Amino acid sequence: MKTHHTGNTTMTKLAIATLMTVTLASSVVTFGAAATSPKKPQVEQMISLDTFHPDSYENTEQTKMYPAPDSGMKQVVITLPKHVDEQDYKLEIEIGQWQQQDCNKQRLGGEIQQQTVQGWGYSYYQVDRISAGPSTLMACPDAATTREFVTLMNSLTLDYDSRLPKVFYIPESAQLRYKVWQSNNQHQYSN
Repeated sequence: MKTHHTGNTTMTKLAIATLMTVTLASSVVTFGAAATSPKKPQVEQMISLDTFHPDSYENTEQTKMYPAPDSGMKQVVITLPKHVDEQDYKLEIEIGQWQQQDCNKQRLGGEIQQQTVQGWGYSYYQVDRISAGPSTLMACPDAATTREFVTLMNSLTLDYDSRLPKVFYIPESAQLRYKVWQSNNQHQYSN
C-alpha cells in the first residue's frame, strides 16, 4: 500500500514535531526552576519604617523612651528584623530632599548629630536644619532639569542591630532613605 503525503500533511507533522520539542524543552526548564532552592527574602522587604509628625505622634512600647518630635520636625523610626548573622550587615542612612536639578551636582548643608535619651542611654539621631550646600558650577548646555534626591554631605553607617529601633528626627521638608549592606563574610589578611 502506497502512502501519499501532501504538502499540508508534511507541514502538520513538522508543526507537531516542533511543538513537542518546545514542550519538552519547556518542561525541562520548568523542572530545573522547581528543583532550585527558593530565593532568600531581601532584608529591605522586612524593614519597618514609620514616620510621626507632632500632631500624629504615637507613644509605642518600643519608642516610649524617645521624645516626641518638635514643631517643624518629624520622627522616623526604623525597625529591623532579626538575623542570625547581624554582624554581617550594615545600615546606611541618607537624609535629603527631592529637588529639581540641572546638570550640576549639588549637596545639602546640615549635620546628623547623635543624641542620647537621658536616663536610658539609647542613641537617636537628629538633623536640626537643612540648607543649600556646595554645588558644581558647570554651564549647563540647556535648561532641562530632572527630579533628584539631593542628600546631606555625609551619610551615616550604623551597625545592624535589631534589638532597638533606629530613631531619627529630621525637618518636615526632609526625607530619609536607607540601604542595607551585607558582607560576603570573607576576611582578608595582611602579609
